[in-house]
Amino acid sequence: MDILKKLSSLFSQRKAAPFSTNQSYEVINGQVISSPDNKKSYLTNGYNINDIIYSIVQLITEKVKVAPWASYKVVDEQALKKYTAIMQRKDLSADDFIKAKDLRKKALEPLNDARLQELLKYPNEYQTFQDLVADSSTYKLLTGDRLIWAELLNAGANTGKPFSLHLIPSQEISVVATTQWPMTILGYKLDSWGLVNIPKKEVIHDKYFNPNCDTRGSHLLGLAPLKAALNLTDRSNSENKAATASFQNGGPRSIIFVDEPGYSLEQKGPHAAAIKRILTSNEYTGPNNTNKFASSGAKMGVVPVGLSPVDLDIIASEMWSLRRFCNVFGGVPSQLLNDPENKVYNNTVEGEKALTTRCALPLLNSFREQFNRKLIEWGYKNIIIDYDMTVFSELQENMKDKWEWVKQLPVTNGYKLDLMGLDHEEGQEKFMEQILIPTGYELSDTLAESETDRGLEEGSDEEVA
Repeated sequence: MDILKKLSSLFSQRKAAPFSTNQSYEVINGQVISSPDNKKSYLTNGYNINDIIYSIVQLITEKVKVAPWASYKVVDEQALKKYTAIMQRKDLSADDFIKAKDLRKKALEPLNDARLQELLKYPNEYQTFQDLVADSSTYKLLTGDRLIWAELLNAGANTGKPFSLHLIPSQEISVVATTQWPMTILGYKLDSWGLVNIPKKEVIHDKYFNPNCDTRGSHLLGLAPLKAALNLTDRSNSENKAATASFQNGGPRSIIFVDEPGYSLEQKGPHAAAIKRILTSNEYTGPNNTNKFASSGAKMGVVPVGLSPVDLDIIASEMWSLRRFCNVFGGVPSQLLNDPENKVYNNTVEGEKALTTRCALPLLNSFREQFNRKLIEWGYKNIIIDYDMTVFSELQENMKDKWEWVKQLPVTNGYKLDLMGLDHEEGQEKFMEQILIPTGYELSDTLAESETDRGLEEGSDEEVA
């Protein structure tokens, strides 16, 4: 059964109607007041031409791309729930990270599924799985939707399971949905590719919440962050245009003139022209003539006629736009984008940690949850995929400073390793139960025996005396 027949069978079950994501310009009293408000415009008028939007999205997705993925078997559901709950926190601390790491180890066991492992390595011919996650995150950040098509096997032992994954351009998607409440998605349409119909079962759909609920089903697609920043995008683009025009068409910054009352109009013109030739000659231009004095036989005046980007306040306005865009995309630290005045975090490590917890992890977590939900539909039981959280070194505290404190504690070696978030080596159980005293790192039992022997020897000496 081909895709069209499969989609037709779905539509026969419930009444469905298609709707498109493309909308018209916003018009008030017959006048266009902003850029076209549709998902395509967020790319053409935002990401493609606005360097601030491009830089912020790239900063986030590069962080997302760092994490490798693998498949696992779930062995402890409760530990898994606690682990995922901790990783949802925007203020993840170093202790939270250690707890999450321990819970993850308790909840999951590595899975040796050749088909799934290959998919998590190379989902298609042109991307790695990490590329797929990062690139799809770009779509979600710009349009509010992340859509991935799974090409499913239709024969053999793995029937119904995916053998390749491909990005769907979310700005080109229309959704086919039921008309009754609650509205549900039955399929997707790619209008630009000859009305290609894609069944819901083959699509991983991860989206931002959209409160704009209507009978057209607008809420079934995600709300793009740039929709809320539509006017900010127009303003930022206008700032760039104004700065460019200032450089290209600024013309002369000032005009000199003869301000001598005794000069006639016929005398003022030639004298001003002569002064201009002198000031633009090799005698007064170039680095070697800096601060060199020029003179005139008449009183001169200067009138400014052009404004620089600084005078126009464009630079300050661009910095303000940068900070507002950072807020729109989840609280990106603007100091990571060369904002010298907005030092919210004390150092780069703190800024990187905020970028990870506030921006990258939410994208990773949402992708994981939607992918794992789809794995159930594809026949994978009690199996999930997850990213490696340990690659984000900024989430871990300074281990050297912590060890300086931990090693002084009069506790067992095993407990010290637990505090450091380190695993115990096999065959070292007896050593793990022992306590090392910081001075010389002697065993406490040995030290106690030495003190006892010394006391006995001193007592013997007293008796002899």
